[in-house]
Amino acid sequence: MKQRYVVPRISNDEFTFAVVTADTDRKLSAAAFRNSLTEALTEWVALTAEGTRAWRASALDFNVGDLTEHLPASRGLRRTLAQHGIRRLTIETFVDCDSPASPWTYDTVLVDAGDDATPDKGDETETQEEVKGL
Repeated sequence: MKQRYVVPRISNDEFTFAVVTADTDRKLSAAAFRNSLTEALTEWVALTAEGTRAWRASALDFNVGDLTEHLPASRGLRRTLAQHGIRRLTIETFVDCDSPASPWTYDTVLVDAGDDATPDKGDETETQEEVKGL
């Protein structure tokens, strides 16, 4: 089952989030997925030289940003993830260093509601017919 999770970075300096996508054996909440991922990565660090090097290179602070550097996953990491029900793991990261001064947000109204820009609503029946035709 393909799962997608949005993982935000909480910061006043920038707006960063990662979209983590993976196939899982069953539908998992974000917390359950994170727990499975943490278990898999803990095992990978404990049992493989690659994992141990990655843990040390992260200054013992291995997070989503560090994980992205190990994707696509090596055979050993793929095997460990699969043992914890995680397959085809991908991470796409988005960073906006202009935030929070960004000129728009998700909730920014994208239609100019000024008097000159207000569209003629026309006949209510006509509008409903146009909608039905869509």
